[in-house]
Amino acid sequence: MGLLSKLLGGENAGKKLEKLVKTVVEAAETPAARPAAADRHGPSANGTPWPSGFSWGPLMPEEENQYNYGAPYREYFEHIFRDDFPQLRAEKESLRDGKATVYTLFLGDRKALVVELLSERSDAKQLRKRCAQAGIPYLRFYYDHEGWWNTREYVVKRIRGALGA
Repeated sequence: MGLLSKLLGGENAGKKLEKLVKTVVEAAETPAARPAAADRHGPSANGTPWPSGFSWGPLMPEEENQYNYGAPYREYFEHIFRDDFPQLRAEKESLRDGKATVYTLFLGDRKALVVELLSERSDAKQLRKRCAQAGIPYLRFYYDHEGWWNTREYVVKRIRGALGA
């Protein structure tokens, strides 16, 4: 008797495993079974809620943010660049096998700002250093940091600050 048969008890282990996988998949596909974004980004690891601040905290704010926008986070940021900063032209570059995206914002021919979207697990600092050496303002936004919502007001306010506007 194989290990799978021993774990699932008996000759019909394959059928039992198939039924178990099907049940798990169906449960995961049921909307009621999936936590809302606010629940996914709720209490900290030890279960205690974080205090809320500007664009961060345990509950998703009602304000437009990267999680309730209805499109991938890159499109959310592109929408902000386009709608809130129409005087700037954005050029996009994908880095580190698509795990980071860099937008260079131009005012005319001048690089006005570099915005990097990356994972909180990234320790990349090279682009930030190069921008500092060249005197180009640099911002980074994490697209997967628990409890950070990147609300529109927060993103716009940081961009305006970096641009000196």
